[in-house]
Amino acid sequence: MKLIQFYKIIILFFNIVMIYGEIHTPIDIEKEISLIIKNKNLTYHKLDDSGLKYVYLGSEDASGDSIKVAIYSRVAMSPKLSKSKKFGFSVQLNNNLPFELSYKKGNTDIKSVERPGWTYSQNGIWYLYLPMKEDGHEIKIMPLNKKQNIYIRIKSNVIKRKGKFSKILKSVNEEEKIKIKTIKKGENSKKVTTSWYSLETEKQFQIQGPTKLRVFSRVIMTNELNDDYLIYVKEDGFDLGTFYFTTEISDKSIVSNSNESVSKWRSTWLSVPEGNHYYSFILPNLEQNNNEVLIRVKEWKKD
Repeated sequence: MKLIQFYKIIILFFNIVMIYGEIHTPIDIEKEISLIIKNKNLTYHKLDDSGLKYVYLGSEDASGDSIKVAIYSRVAMSPKLSKSKKFGFSVQLNNNLPFELSYKKGNTDIKSVERPGWTYSQNGIWYLYLPMKEDGHEIKIMPLNKKQNIYIRIKSNVIKRKGKFSKILKSVNEEEKIKIKTIKKGENSKKVTTSWYSLETEKQFQIQGPTKLRVFSRVIMTNELNDDYLIYVKEDGFDLGTFYFTTEISDKSIVSNSNESVSKWRSTWLSVPEGNHYYSFILPNLEQNNNEVLIRVKEWKKD
């Protein structure tokens, strides 16, 4: 009976994490504060000179699913300051080059138990969409200005792949696509051709929510293939987050008209809120993306 109760507790805990998300704590002992927000005490960690390091994100045993990581940030401000304040920091995902996030946020009446003489800015939020993997992902956050008192909170939610394929989405500005030929091996081997958009230029899609998108990507191996690459995504013109992919060469697929090698496809999930929205996919100006990156977007619908 006790064993059954134990498993019930484990299942209940997992369901709570799935619904409300998991709060992550940096691996080193860091200063933390509790901010009083909507009658709740939410824990933030101080971004000191040595930075904040988080490990094992997305290491849950849920093969094929993705994890949405939210990086919440606030800067300490004088209660008398009425102007918005600029602040920022860099984010390094695994062994990729770090990228910088900058915000300009107004003051609030939010206070902390530990530092009642200060107030804290509006939230800066950035999302990372990461594939699940056994050993998880590592995130390192470093300050850009060591004089600023910045506080970080990281929360993640598992994106489940419930539902089934509905349709392939076309970009707003329809343009020529790149054809990828794949040989499916087996007793009845056959050739399958799929169409992909190149991210040499920004691609935008108009989506009616609520719905869920599955974003596929792969790279053409014009140069030496890197293990991983990043894609930035915007929602209605505002920065939303970063897709992260890791891949390897495909032994079944090539570009139809040139026979160039391509990587295996990778995918992640994006939840679209209610209403009409525009999503843009862009390559960041980083060394990782020195190959031509392709995307293909499918809409999923509930069972």
